[in-house]
Amino acid sequence: MSSVDETPRPKQAGDLTHRHRVEKSSRQQDDMKNPCIKEQKMSFQCLDDNAYDRDKCSKEFLNYKHCREFWRLVTMDRKKKGIEPYLPLPENRKQALQDYKHIMPWK
Repeated sequence: MSSVDETPRPKQAGDLTHRHRVEKSSRQQDDMKNPCIKEQKMSFQCLDDNAYDRDKCSKEFLNYKHCREFWRLVTMDRKKKGIEPYLPLPENRKQALQDYKHIMPWK
């Protein structure tokens, strides 16, 4: 038996354990939970191509921001209506995009 105290510590703001950091990063790369992976990768690629000059990637950042906002609004609406899963599955997202394109305030 180990003499190390194994009781969980309360989480503090900004205190991410390694496991939590790994889980968070894998969630961002999971198509089931992040419908904006393509836009995210385009933003990262733009940064790589432009020596991390954020000003040159504003178009890609804005596109990613709009994508996240769109799917957040879709999720909120589906949750309000009791439709599960709240975030449409990857194979149903094309249809959801058509069904919800009226909620895009930036168009």
